[in-house]
Amino acid sequence: MATESDLKLEAAKLAVAVGWIVRDLRGVNGSTDKIYIRGGRCWVAEFKDGDNGVISEDQYAEEARMIKNGTPHYFIRNLNDFLVALQEQENG
Repeated sequence: MATESDLKLEAAKLAVAVGWIVRDLRGVNGSTDKIYIRGGRCWVAEFKDGDNGVISEDQYAEEARMIKNGTPHYFIRNLNDFLVALQEQENG
């Protein structure tokens, strides 16, 4: 099974391949792991280690802030979750 770090790396490769800029977000409790930017649009993703990764209250609060702000937010537990998010953004 891939680690969370492996998943982030593979996801970044896929996003960059279709033109997204990928950056880390750090420093604030609950902040999402990655931001994806392209053509004046952005979306964010919080990566979790499969079914074992626990989503904290701070992370749920961050999700709510992002959604309220109009920024798509995804919790990613596996590569399929990421592909669904990426496809939604490609079609958006």
